[in-house]
Amino acid sequence: MSDAHLAKSPFRWVVNIGLVLLLIVGGGLGWVLISNPKHSLDRSHYRQLQLGMSEGEVHSILGGPPSNATTGIVLMELISDELGNPDDSRACKSQVWATDQGQITVMIDPKGVLHSKRYFVPNDNWTAKINGWLDR
Repeated sequence: MSDAHLAKSPFRWVVNIGLVLLLIVGGGLGWVLISNPKHSLDRSHYRQLQLGMSEGEVHSILGGPPSNATTGIVLMELISDELGNPDDSRACKSQVWATDQGQITVMIDPKGVLHSKRYFVPNDNWTAKINGWLDR
């Protein structure tokens, strides 16, 4: 082997290791972004919910009827809530949409109108934190 070939070998080794690490990190980030599909349970959808709108409008904004798509136990933290008249809340029915990325709970009054809403986010899920930073 020539001296020039020996001088290039460590450089090639470093470049190859760098490429492998880049693929691993890129693959990991890609997995985080696509493994948790975007559901209608983010802050922007929560903001679209307006007290007084119909139950059908709520379901349309949140992508369908209430559902639980969590993959296990997720500890949630209340971030925001808007509450209607407390005297009217006794007759309301609660509806919950939950994923690993968040939870939206609404109260629908007997007339089928949105009475109150609450938005929760996980407080211990690192993938949800990354998605939150990316505003997913």
